[in-house]
Amino acid sequence: MKIIIALLLLLCTASVYAIDVELLATDPAPVTAGDYADVTIRFSKGNTEQAPREVSFLIEETQFLTPVSDNPFTVSGLRSGDVVTKTFRIYFDEALPEGFIDIPTVLQTDGGKQDFDLRVFVQEAASDPELYIGELRTTPDELLADTDDNELRVTLQNLGEKDAELVRAELAIPSSLTPSYAYSLVDSVASIPEGGEAELTFTVDIDENARGELPAMLSLRYRAEQSNGQTYDTFTEDLSLLIPVQDTPLLVVTEVEQLDRFRAGTSENRILVTLKNEGEEEAEEVRVRVLPDISYPFIFELTTEYVASEIDPGEEAQVEFTMEVLRSAQAREYPVTVRLESLVGETRYSREDEITITPSAGGGISTGTLGFGLIILAVISAAILGFVMRKRRR
Repeated sequence: MKIIIALLLLLCTASVYAIDVELLATDPAPVTAGDYADVTIRFSKGNTEQAPREVSFLIEETQFLTPVSDNPFTVSGLRSGDVVTKTFRIYFDEALPEGFIDIPTVLQTDGGKQDFDLRVFVQEAASDPELYIGELRTTPDELLADTDDNELRVTLQNLGEKDAELVRAELAIPSSLTPSYAYSLVDSVASIPEGGEAELTFTVDIDENARGELPAMLSLRYRAEQSNGQTYDTFTEDLSLLIPVQDTPLLVVTEVEQLDRFRAGTSENRILVTLKNEGEEEAEEVRVRVLPDISYPFIFELTTEYVASEIDPGEEAQVEFTMEVLRSAQAREYPVTVRLESLVGETRYSREDEITITPSAGGGISTGTLGFGLIILAVISAAILGFVMRKRRR
């Protein structure tokens, strides 16, 4: 009985044609979990007299492998010594651990079925984009209180293994900072490649009371392509950063004294301005610039005066301006903007304050008017002298 069964098995085995299966290559190599790969397989017919009428090649689907093209693949008229090469596209699940995996291949002929396991190496799935703040640079180099249009340039680094695409960033800032203009706290870039970086720029104004490292939050939204190359995952995340604002001097006008009568139509009128440094840092190379309205009846001899090489915190200094008060001046208060400037590090720091100039009733003659009158008098005198000289010659 055992001999009969053995003979039957031998007959069944003989009906299966001699066909070899070999894995030639993968693209990419190595294969990456969570991605597609083109797997090229070679099928060769051995040198036997038997030839199958039709051969079907099949990659079996498993929990971790999904063939997506030309599966099964059928060939007719395969003869002895023939070689067939076929590339199958297979999706390798992202849950695959790194290591070798068997690709189950089935060969079906009219003589029976053969199973083959083709081993390939699979590396771990590519990680999603990982964005980090690499650097914060500013213009000017030192951020100072009570300044406008300060640029914050944030460098984002992608330490993941996928590109971050359509990156949009919005900066949330504390109350001591304000946006310099509409949308100055929003920026975007088309892409940050894996291992690459990109720079985002924001513009802020800084309140006069801002000091120290101010906490801010960078809210990001971006997408990354999925392994199938047809859809995208969307990501959102918040990254914290500190915005450093340097300690600065704080120059303020504490007193304004008119040293002369400031009568309309007079010149050489002096005004004494007292400054105080109410900040926490010394003010260096201090100067004061007056910015009168162009309609005001004043002519300053100099609109900028240097005060002192430095003013320590809590100390005062004085500066004097001289001006002409035109005849059109009225006996009222004229508010005049003054710009108080000092050097902080290598940055020229300035803030604006206000002084008031109050002319008195007119009665004098301004330098401009006097000069014009003298010119007219000289012209008339020259004309009379010329007339007298011509009359004598006659």
